[in-house]
Amino acid sequence: MLLLLAFFHVVSARFLHVPDEAINEIAYTLQLVDENAAGPNDAIFYYQDHIKKGSNAQYRFIPCISKSYQKKPTVLALLHLMEEFEPQIGRREIESPRKLKRIDNFMTEVIKTKVMNVTYQFLKKLNCSETDSMETFKQWLKKLWFTTFPRRKRTVDSSAFEHVFIGELEGKKVKGLHNWIRFAYLESKGKLDYIGFISERQDSVATISFKWSNVTKPVGGMLLGSSPEFDMAIFTLCYLFRPGGKPCRFYYKGCEVTVVSYYIQRNGQNFMSTAYPKAGDICLTPKTHLLHDYRIPQAEADVKKENDTVPIYGNCSSVDVNRAALKDVTFNYQFHVSVGKPPPERFITFISQSYKKKPTVAAFLDLMNTFNPEIGSEEKPSAEQRKKAYLKQRQ
Repeated sequence: MLLLLAFFHVVSARFLHVPDEAINEIAYTLQLVDENAAGPNDAIFYYQDHIKKGSNAQYRFIPCISKSYQKKPTVLALLHLMEEFEPQIGRREIESPRKLKRIDNFMTEVIKTKVMNVTYQFLKKLNCSETDSMETFKQWLKKLWFTTFPRRKRTVDSSAFEHVFIGELEGKKVKGLHNWIRFAYLESKGKLDYIGFISERQDSVATISFKWSNVTKPVGGMLLGSSPEFDMAIFTLCYLFRPGGKPCRFYYKGCEVTVVSYYIQRNGQNFMSTAYPKAGDICLTPKTHLLHDYRIPQAEADVKKENDTVPIYGNCSSVDVNRAALKDVTFNYQFHVSVGKPPPERFITFISQSYKKKPTVAAFLDLMNTFNPEIGSEEKPSAEQRKKAYLKQRQ
């Protein structure tokens, strides 16, 4: 423990000179190598209404995480940790053999990732003593995040990991809970009730309000779609580079983010207390896989009621009721353009009759011959009625 304390003091002093540009650059590099980040078909973030509306959101904030995504090594290892912590501040954390084994497994998977390798190499260039080897680095990270300490009094009831990734409850307050996978997990169990958003920054970072076990967190922030190792890496770097509440700024998925971190002192020792993201004012990229005003089909609609236990893990494309199945269409690529001759067959050689009868597809097909493709030529007035019919089908 003394080693951890000494290392924190040394590297914090050494890293204070690291400029914002360097932090933004390493954050960008970590995004590029984050193989366990959620892709466009892995998760849906459904903001719905601003909290100013005064009523709770009708649906869950994260109605879906794909089955394939939950199988990613670090994600699966994180899910196995969900029920291993006592969230009530004041109740002693039990370090059972199973819990310790799952923590070690989580760290083993995390340290194998490209994100953590890049983080390790970056700190090594800064001559950090805890980067003599990957194993040394792993053990230091494990101590930083999982060493337990008393959050309030003498009871050893908390850790940085529990606070940030799992969340804690204290009286009528929710503490921490800054991980989107944990958030979705609690929603799926009917333990968390999404109220609405405070700031919506695409699928980058969200500032939202919610209730956990009927306890309200008025303002909570989390990165969206990030891997567990990305959160751990960037929060660790911000804790080292900008300690004591200093703003740690970077861009995540094109949106400005500020991470704020603090330490807590107990018995003369410093422990990492918290780290959380706050949305900035700037976003540079277009929206990707959000749901904002999208109408979820009724089969998927009841995803936020008090007794709901619908699993979050499923095929996120299930909300697209008019998508084409494998049996509905055939795409025939044939050969590359470098061959220099036209292919003998069409690219799309088959669309099933049943697919053509789907409401929006049928309405779209009805529009096909109502437009004049020649720029400069007047559109046919008769097309207006069909256009209205198509738009009505989309509602």
